[in-house]
Amino acid sequence: MKELPVVALEVVVSESPKTIKGSIGTLEAVSPSLGVLLLHEGEMRRTRILRGLETQPIERHLGELHEAVAGWLLRSHQRIEVWSFAQLQRRYELVTGCRHVNPALTALMSRRRAQ
Repeated sequence: MKELPVVALEVVVSESPKTIKGSIGTLEAVSPSLGVLLLHEGEMRRTRILRGLETQPIERHLGELHEAVAGWLLRSHQRIEVWSFAQLQRRYELVTGCRHVNPALTALMSRRRAQ
């Protein structure tokens, strides 16, 4: 029996439409039961703050980015949800009971232990 991917996660830290559409394409190619496009807004904010932008334009841009992504996902035939890093962290806490743990770090440590 062929294994089926249950969940696939694509992390987006770039605001480039080409990069985001590429991440959507990757999720479509993997064809999991659930694709998660993780918009790492914290990194996007940090980049724009370092460029000297004010808070209001940054938040407006992130809102527009979410709208654009929603539009691109309407054309997809896959089940893909958009999550923020905070949503991923919260889901991790609910499943594991661990609070304030970085899921990416935990996954990395688990992989290293398995090797």
